[in-house]
Amino acid sequence: MLNRRINDAEIFIVIAEVRTLINSARTLYSRQEYQFAQRDLLDAQAQWATVKTEPQQEVEYWLDIVRTALLAKIGRDISDRDPLFQVMRQHLNYAQENYLGALNLLESRARIDALRKLDDVEKNLLNVLARYPYNDEANILNWKVLEIRDPDKYARDFSELIASARRNLSENVSQAYNDLQTVKLISPGFADLDELILNAEYALGIKTRPPDPVKTRQSVDFYAQAAELVESGDDEDLSAALELLDRALREDPDNAQAQDLKDTISAQLGGNVATSLASEDMRFYLQAVQLFLDNKAGEALLITNKLMQNPNNRNYPDLVNLQERIKASLQL
Repeated sequence: MLNRRINDAEIFIVIAEVRTLINSARTLYSRQEYQFAQRDLLDAQAQWATVKTEPQQEVEYWLDIVRTALLAKIGRDISDRDPLFQVMRQHLNYAQENYLGALNLLESRARIDALRKLDDVEKNLLNVLARYPYNDEANILNWKVLEIRDPDKYARDFSELIASARRNLSENVSQAYNDLQTVKLISPGFADLDELILNAEYALGIKTRPPDPVKTRQSVDFYAQAAELVESGDDEDLSAALELLDRALREDPDNAQAQDLKDTISAQLGGNVATSLASEDMRFYLQAVQLFLDNKAGEALLITNKLMQNPNNRNYPDLVNLQERIKASLQL
């Protein structure tokens, strides 16, 4: 009885910590601090797995959104932790230096010498763009070089960039977003640019749309249906209520009543990660471990398979891990 109370207390603590981590991740996400948001969500995922075998749907939902946002940002900057940072930084510095030199030569009416400088700029930029095609600094400098070399082509290509971004908003949002960010760096005052970028960010999940009254009402309805099921107190009804609450929170992640009821039900259902084996099963488990260590993986697998026939053993982490290692050694 005491062990049950201790276990229940541990589950309650984990559920509360997971809720805190979800809320922290959402705050970080709203600040576009996606790496830190992902960190908190992965921490929440790991903590949840200590007491529950099924995933926490809110954690998975926000992880998917945060990862999408991270992917949309990848490659626009080169992290100073990147192994190639120093080499790429050197190429960009040389390119910038030669570009400024070309501008000085143009002011002195030495266009041929300026164009030679621009050749050097393009060579250095090519080294960067070959590995980081979305790098902002290299792309913007490339556009500046084109504007000097061929103003007419620059104008045509810039118009096509905008047209392509508009098309891709419904076909390839990630590409549209990257193109629009380039447009913003080249011409920040371009008409409707902020609205186009905002629509791309909504589609990618980089930003969340304002509350939708229809979805808010649906969320309230799902919560009400879940609350009715909870009245029965039956485990099957509680599981169904959890599914309804997950739907409520997808429609309106800010539905505090749905969050609270979900956490209450999760605690009430208890954990389903086994913390020990029955004494006889533990003896067989240790035998399987020894057989595996003695390179008798086939015999060890027979024992673990038999142990897994007991539903109470299937969530025992050490047994699950042992069976996975055995199967890997047998290439199953």
